[in-house]
Amino acid sequence: MEDDWTAAFEHRLLEQSLTGYVTGPQEVEGLASGILSACTWATEAVMESRPTQRKAPWAPWWNEDCSAACRQVVKAKEEGLDREEVHARTSHLWYCIWKAKRTFFDKICSTVRPDNIWGINQWYRGRKSYSLPTLRKPDGTLAMTNVTKADLLHNTFFLYTPTTPIGVLVEEMPQHNELSFPAITQGEITANLASCSNKSVPGAHRTNYRVLRWAFAARGDLFEALYNAMVHFEYHPVCLKNALIAPIPKPNKYDFTSPKAYWPISLLKTLSKLFEKIMAARFMVLSGLHGHILPEQFGGKDMTSCMDTGLSLIHDIENAWVKKKQASITLLDISGYFNNIDHKLLVKCMQKMGYPMRVLGWLKSYLSERTASFRINNEIGTAFELKG
Repeated sequence: MEDDWTAAFEHRLLEQSLTGYVTGPQEVEGLASGILSACTWATEAVMESRPTQRKAPWAPWWNEDCSAACRQVVKAKEEGLDREEVHARTSHLWYCIWKAKRTFFDKICSTVRPDNIWGINQWYRGRKSYSLPTLRKPDGTLAMTNVTKADLLHNTFFLYTPTTPIGVLVEEMPQHNELSFPAITQGEITANLASCSNKSVPGAHRTNYRVLRWAFAARGDLFEALYNAMVHFEYHPVCLKNALIAPIPKPNKYDFTSPKAYWPISLLKTLSKLFEKIMAARFMVLSGLHGHILPEQFGGKDMTSCMDTGLSLIHDIENAWVKKKQASITLLDISGYFNNIDHKLLVKCMQKMGYPMRVLGWLKSYLSERTASFRINNEIGTAFELKG
């Protein structure tokens, strides 16, 4: 299938006359949308479309022995055989089922690797699909249509409070020398793409990372040209700025009529996510090498984890106990934290850290005029602007 898809993808690129020669933001937009449309066209041309299954899928462990035993049980009941014969055939059916399950899962266990061992945990879960139920508004009325549900979730999770943050501390930060920010190479793209999961849910263009790998293997020069042009011309394509928001129910919640019982998960286009991953990795490494992030901070840093945060917290508490002191902790849960970050102040902070102006220009473009749409019960709602 990969060869057929690659041939269709390259054919579509030739029809669109896409090249890596970019002279301005308009060509950046055209190159990004051209790659997306070529991926979508190749997928629709080569891959078989499978409608959503309304019934439960066939058990993966079921084999021909199970089918034969099941037919014998049905035949015995239809022919009115005696009770002992029906019982014997039913027992044989259950034996075939047990044997088929054992063989199926033993085969999975024999192929397990350290990097996929936790995938075995999906045996009993299967593939779940949720239909968003009726939601209750703060005034007690009900949101029953997909449109009213989307409006309620929008007002719940994407609150925007215009504020004028105090930038005195930022102005007092020392101005660091400009950081080196070399061009993005195909090797760097390959390294970041290798760690992307094929199971990651794609965005509106339905191009997952497996398809993106095929596209990059076929025309890696277009990816390299696009990503470098986005930084050089300080422009993030509009076709990569829309996100699909899928509400996912939180575990151990009893009242699913409350909007707070759901997580709003953003589904972004993989072409944009890959570039964002490259830029985030660079920001993390540069900030760490030049000491721009405080040692007390654990988030957004390389070589740190939640485990390190917990160990540091336990150390501080036990250290206070040794000194015969009391220890207390304040935990803050800020609703809509990332949606209310002041973009101008963020750019100013990164400017003080020494990031080049072309990188800051791209960041401004990336953060501006972003839109999102809720996908509820397989229906995509009206796009709304993400303010910030």
